[in-house]
Amino acid sequence: MRYQDGKISKPSSTVKVIQKHLGVKQDGYFGPVTYRAMQRKLGTPVDGKVSRPSLMWKQIQRDINNDVKPF
Repeated sequence: MRYQDGKISKPSSTVKVIQKHLGVKQDGYFGPVTYRAMQRKLGTPVDGKVSRPSLMWKQIQRDINNDVKPF
């Protein structure tokens, strides 16, 4: 990423970078395909949805707290 604007635009260049690292189509939108790929990569249950509480986002936070890049 060359810049940060503090928001996720549509389509998002940030999301495209994440999608690239996940090996899915880089359309810049968070959707079920991107969520499933993130969940698989993180080893959390794969359903393509963001649950409440979200095990996927909790794992991302744990990785960040441990200086591990999640993707």
